[in-house]
Amino acid sequence: MDDSFNPAFLTDVDVDFDFLRAQTRHPDENYWISEEQVEEMTAQDGGEFPNTNDWKDDAPGVISNTVVTMEKARIHTWKQGRTEIGILRTVWGEDHPSFDTLATRIFGPKSKLYHLLDDELSLSYEKYCRFLATFFAASCRSTPASRLLDDHLFNSTGMMERGEYHRLIKLIEEHRSGDESLWMQIEEIFNSLSKKHFLSKRGEEELYIALDDDKHHFNYSKHADTYGLLRARHIKTNRMGHIAHTAGLSATGMPLCVMFQREEETQSQVYERMCKKMFGGQTGNGNPSLQVHCFFF
Repeated sequence: MDDSFNPAFLTDVDVDFDFLRAQTRHPDENYWISEEQVEEMTAQDGGEFPNTNDWKDDAPGVISNTVVTMEKARIHTWKQGRTEIGILRTVWGEDHPSFDTLATRIFGPKSKLYHLLDDELSLSYEKYCRFLATFFAASCRSTPASRLLDDHLFNSTGMMERGEYHRLIKLIEEHRSGDESLWMQIEEIFNSLSKKHFLSKRGEEELYIALDDDKHHFNYSKHADTYGLLRARHIKTNRMGHIAHTAGLSATGMPLCVMFQREEETQSQVYERMCKKMFGGQTGNGNPSLQVHCFFF
């Protein structure tokens, strides 16, 4: 084999580079961690497992036990996708469930989410639909709703006006029912529905789940009420905000669980809470029965 094609002779290779993500990454995205997370990851009480300060690079030029495979990831992803779709078909009893079916069951007029907002905020179904349309249109474009609605090139027909949208967002943010904020109840309903639709019929199937921590920016004032959210500083952007931890199926990308980090809560505690929510139905506060592999992004 010619040396120019021998991996052992390559230098300065970015093994973590993913050209697919590089083409779609938003310039404002970052995957840095907060100061609290750094302290947690580098703590010296990790037991028998090494922490990040114990990691060491091999000496230059040392390559040992190297295995190179071709197309294996595509084959694995295809098999995993079939497993995930099979679970969904079993739950719904349909071979080809449509997006309309998915949207109606999770967000429709009979959904728990709509009934919660109707009961707590007296929200009409028409206003509820316009709110969801505005929220998801902004989310899929990674832009604030106010900026999207001000863009004259964007067709906002059927969506909320800027002022109406922000009034409803603020109402959801501040509304409380007993000792829980409304956003906590919305979080619980969404996670329960996701578990029902995407995990309840997994049987003995092995799943691969991707975990990510999305760092949101929010300019809290010094004495602002965060309504239970952890007040965090994101290191790279030097911005304040909160952190949404997300778990999703690795092939289809279906969201399984989304939990916001709470006050006085560490990152590992959030992941433990997520695992118990997704897989701890029969084990309670004990260790959940996992048949999954997790990847962190």
